[in-house]
Amino acid sequence: MNIDELVTRWSIRLALACLVLVLCGNRFADGQKKWDSSARALWSTGCLLFLIHIVGAFQFYHHWSHELAYQETARQTYDAIGIRWGGGIYINYLMAIVWFADVCWWWMAPVHRATKVIVQRWIVGFFLFMAFNGAIVFIAGPTRWVSLAVFIMLVIFWVTRKKESATQCDS
Repeated sequence: MNIDELVTRWSIRLALACLVLVLCGNRFADGQKKWDSSARALWSTGCLLFLIHIVGAFQFYHHWSHELAYQETARQTYDAIGIRWGGGIYINYLMAIVWFADVCWWWMAPVHRATKVIVQRWIVGFFLFMAFNGAIVFIAGPTRWVSLAVFIMLVIFWVTRKKESATQCDS
């Protein structure tokens, strides 16, 4: 594996691992202050890794051309689901913006963020949708099956979660 693959693939894998660790940790930590600090650091690290993934993709694969990125997204979408559409690139941009904004919110106003449970659920839902597409729909081989197993575990955690108080959130 060369440097372009290493940076681009492993940065997104590690970003998704941070996402999974935060969601699983929240499931078992039950609102502990010590975990909240660790979760915030993991969430921030995941965001940074996601941004590195985007930079790596543009540097090594798209030569800093949005048009090339759009065309490649359209090709991959066609290969995966039979529709030639490159608009998924904009959804990736949106995820980067949302994740970065959420990290800033968590660092600048953690108490306010924690009380907005519905917002956090929408963010987590959006991220899980993106993770499902990126790690299962658009990927083949062992990565797809490992990702599917992790995704099923997260869904089980989500469905069987305890009732949360207004001060706890899912991310």
